[in-house]
Amino acid sequence: MKQKVCPYCQQEFRCSRFHPEQVVCSFPACQRRRSADYHRKKLAEDAEYRAQCEHSQKMWKKNNPDYLTGTCASKS
Repeated sequence: MKQKVCPYCQQEFRCSRFHPEQVVCSFPACQRRRSADYHRKKLAEDAEYRAQCEHSQKMWKKNNPDYLTGTCASKS
């Protein structure tokens, strides 16, 4: 198996034989950065995706009005 270098942590890793196109190592911090980068890029490029994310946030805020006031924390 060919060794690759993770673009985030600069460590060498062996990619999965099931996913030879793997670019990022499996370290959780690197996977989080990969996911965040994908999300940021998708928001910038895809208007439909951006609209869906905005709609989801609005619905969540509507369904959880007490969250930002801190009353949810005092209920537990």
